[in-house]
Amino acid sequence: MLAGCGPTEMGMLNIYKIPGYRGICSVDPKEMTKYLVSQATEKNRDTQDPNDVKYQDFQLDVETGPQILKDAITDIVLQFGHTCGCRVDFLSAWTICHKREHQTYPHNHIRDPFNFACVYWAQVPEGAGLLEMYPLSIADGSVDITPVEGHFLIFPGDLIHGVRQNMSDELRVSMSCNLYMDVDNKLSEKETEISRRAYEASGVDDLIDR
Repeated sequence: MLAGCGPTEMGMLNIYKIPGYRGICSVDPKEMTKYLVSQATEKNRDTQDPNDVKYQDFQLDVETGPQILKDAITDIVLQFGHTCGCRVDFLSAWTICHKREHQTYPHNHIRDPFNFACVYWAQVPEGAGLLEMYPLSIADGSVDITPVEGHFLIFPGDLIHGVRQNMSDELRVSMSCNLYMDVDNKLSEKETEISRRAYEASGVDDLIDR
């Protein structure tokens, strides 16, 4: 769980928790960075409208992409499947490469109780923007998440979130995904074992919440 404290009101403290999962991806972050940066081209841009928050998004094609992309997605899906005990379906993926002073304004993804968003951090230079979440709406405070190279974070798709300015001269490179938790499709014994091995190999037990 990612935990935080909201503002006080009439002597009461609002406590809230964000259901989520933080793991470590097995792929090489440096090699993943090279691939993601190579995909940040105009032909892959999600929209040509610079006023749209998706203007920063460059779509990734997992079917025709390299093995490192497929391995990263598989690793994320397996680890999350182990945590929730059911099949997790991959929906889409894109990359964002923040230059100096670039940021991502608050937004959310798919508004469905079983849809989850995922961010994988491939390159996080010193001064890179924090991930900012707004579990009580933007006006009621936020929770800051520190990105770590090679780690990924999964959280509800309808949760409003954004990224603060990158204050480094180096690129801040990440991959985002949409996932679906198929709660009616429990993992088979074989799938459970595969997911367990991926989870244990990640070393996730050594991670702190935030």
